[in-house]
Amino acid sequence: MNNEDKADITCPNGEHFFGRLEQLGDVLWLVHESNGLYLPAQHPQSKQWLFEEVTWTCGKDEVTYRNSPNFDDTVNEKVVPYACISAMPAASQPGWLQEASSKLYLPMNNPSTGEPLFTRGATATVVAGSAPIPMQMGNATGPAQAPKPAGVPPEATFLHEKYIGPTTMAAGCAGCLCCGLPGLIICLIQLDERDVWITPDGKRWDLMGKRIEQ
Repeated sequence: MNNEDKADITCPNGEHFFGRLEQLGDVLWLVHESNGLYLPAQHPQSKQWLFEEVTWTCGKDEVTYRNSPNFDDTVNEKVVPYACISAMPAASQPGWLQEASSKLYLPMNNPSTGEPLFTRGATATVVAGSAPIPMQMGNATGPAQAPKPAGVPPEATFLHEKYIGPTTMAAGCAGCLCCGLPGLIICLIQLDERDVWITPDGKRWDLMGKRIEQ
């Protein structure tokens, strides 16, 4: 988990993969499940989220899981109507989804009518260190944001903000030593930045789902 420790492999835009969120200090990383390499989850300067979670919502009909991308290879588990799942298109089997946690398969279309069984784009709940998350490099529809972790209220929205943190406080202390009490004005500049989830009443949670005390 070091931006300078680069491997000779790149993640192209649009690539799908299963990854696991890990945190080192204030930095979030994605561990690529297939090769074990680390990917920075955010741009180091702009802090824009570099990946989007791949999620799907089941339609009006329940869908049976399969052990393999084969309609006859069923298991005794189903996705109930309108449920949200974390899954990504199976790379070698067009027309199938593979769920992140179970690795079981689901058909994307009804085999009889061809009608879609799932729609793309709902928000799933993820927790750092839990089951792998299906991720896609980049976002064709606009700036991506961090997945919403468990414990964050559904009405919370994603925000990149400036705040009074360790960098601001250190600058304020240095200002006081040089200029006395007027140096505290530096604290009003808010030199620190962070990504948070914020509810309409102003309560905040960090990217790992921990409540931020004001």
